Formats: sequence, structure tokens, C-alpha cells
Amino acid sequence: MKKLSVLAIALMFVVFGSYNVFAAGEGGLLADYSFETTALLGGDGWIEQGTIGSIDVSSVDKYSGTKSVKFTNVTAAATGRYILSDTFAVSASTVYSAAVRALATADGSASVRVRIHWYTAQTGTAALSTATSGNVSIPAATTWTRVNLDNQTSPATAAYAVLEIGGLESVDVGNDMFIDDACFIQAATSVDNWKEIK
Repeated sequence: MKKLSVLAIALMFVVFGSYNVFAAGEGGLLADYSFETTALLGGDGWIEQGTIGSIDVSSVDKYSGTKSVKFTNVTAAATGRYILSDTFAVSASTVYSAAVRALATADGSASVRVRIHWYTAQTGTAALSTATSGNVSIPAATTWTRVNLDNQTSPATAAYAVLEIGGLESVDVGNDMFIDDACFIQAATSVDNWKEIK
């Protein structure tokens, strides 16, 4: 009976331990993955880039929680409306996966771009390299779409990373874009196998 109890406890540890590897904090290594506390000023999870003032925290539309980030009237280039995460520590030569949810307000011409910038130091260095999802179309307005950047191996000298999320549209139809529930996990698996725990 004692052996059975020990085995049951060990099995529970394996099951819940595995779950926590992927689910703890929901956003993995990101601070404020769901944009609930950021002011987009840097140092509190995220900082706005591109056309300053055209990106805001919003409670109008969100995938989860009470807030998301709104890109107002996205442009033809992702450099017009994008945000950067705070720098976070990573391990060298290790596989990571990232993703974000996005919603466009007008039509199917909007796209999202997710990028990972790898660094050797936390500040003051140029990126070693950048992994990118390319421009991934949001197929329909008012429908939340997830954009994945799975199975990306950090460089051999990487110690830090920054996640970039940008929005754009191929034709100017006045798309606003909402983004929510970003994640960055250490895993040799698709984020699809992790984020649907909600």
C-alpha cells in the first residue's frame, strides 16, 4: 500500500509538473503576456514603437482578461505599428516557440508579424539574429486569429531575447488591430499544443 501511494504521488508530480512547464504564468517568459498592467512605456512588460501615440492599451476588444493592445489604423509596413517586449533571459542553442492572438476590425487585408530578436547582453548590443513569422494574414475581420512562430533555436551565444509584434495592412481600409495573449515558451513543440488550456 505504501509503495502504491508513493507511485501515485510520483505520477501526480509527473503529470502536474509537465503541465506547469507549459502553463505556469500562461505567457511563459513574458512579463504581462495579456497586457493587463502594461502602460507601453518599457520596464512594465512592453513598449510601443513606430508611430508613437497610435498604440494604446484598450478594453474595447480582448481575447482574455480585461485589456488588449490596440494598433490604430495600421499602415502598409509593420514598422508603423509594433511593440517590443522587455528583454528576458534565454538559454543558448535552445528551442523556443512564440505566438500572439490578433483581431482586425475591417477586412481580411490585415496581417501580423511576430519576430524574436536574440542578444548576447541585456542592453547595448546589436541583435545576433532575428527569427520572423513573416506577414501572416488575419483571414476575417472581428475574428481572433493566432499567429505562431514555433520551434526557433536560439544562437549559440544568445543570453537574452526580445519579442516583437507588429501589425500592417496591404490596402489602406482603416483596419485597427487588437492583440492579446502573447506567449514565449521554451519548448520543441508548437504553441498549439500548449496555449489551448483555456
